[in-house]
Amino acid sequence: KILRIDPATGHGLPDNPHCDSDPTSPRSRIWVRGLRNPFRFCVQPKSGSLFIGDVGWNDWEEINVVSAGAGAGTAGGAGTNFGWPCREGFEATLDYPKLTPPASGCDTIGTPSNPGRWTDPLIAWHHARPSLSVPPGLVGTNAIGGAYYTGTSYPLAYRGALFFADHVYGWIKVLRVDGAHELINLFDFATQAGAPVDIVADPVSGDLHYAAFYSGEIFRITYDGPGVADVDGNGGVGVDDLIAVILNWGECWGGPPVCPAD
Repeated sequence: KILRIDPATGHGLPDNPHCDSDPTSPRSRIWVRGLRNPFRFCVQPKSGSLFIGDVGWNDWEEINVVSAGAGAGTAGGAGTNFGWPCREGFEATLDYPKLTPPASGCDTIGTPSNPGRWTDPLIAWHHARPSLSVPPGLVGTNAIGGAYYTGTSYPLAYRGALFFADHVYGWIKVLRVDGAHELINLFDFATQAGAPVDIVADPVSGDLHYAAFYSGEIFRITYDGPGVADVDGNGGVGVDDLIAVILNWGECWGGPPVCPAD
């Protein structure tokens, strides 16, 4: 679960999706449920939505989204149930749906005793078979929910994008979503990041930093290429750069960051 509480009292907030007459009750504190191990998550700037890295069990890792603007109990909104232990990734787990516990079994999700709607992850990657991942090609075994880049020094393709990682496989990737939190695109950033365990943004510059577990180091990600408006990389900004933008506009959101600042 992820809880939402009053920081002054620890009580559940009155507009939480399952809040009852007792603000100290467990139900009153719950914001979303059905997560296995939300090891890292971040808040999307402006929207206030949560982007959650949920560490998986045998087969899957997930990035889940809780839309701050969606009503309580709606799929993807407050009160959402992401399915664990009954579901992982985009499919049912092998063991848990067959079990019949005395309370809160898989067949009770969506009932008054176990409220919330099933919601699939935004993306999910398989531990061993990248062809099964959504989108295909990802592989890893330890999701690290990341950070949104809100600065202006990185090229345009990174701005307003989520940086997330896999701790065991040591990669960092970047994804963009639209206003409805539907995936626009996803592309590689780093392939040997040294067991990242957290990614955060500098509150002043916006530059991203990440912690590498095994080396015990903190790395700052900076951009030292040509001017971010120097599309053709000739050391200056001019008409040729504008032509390059027009000719390659469709690529600005589909691949590595080669797009201009303005």
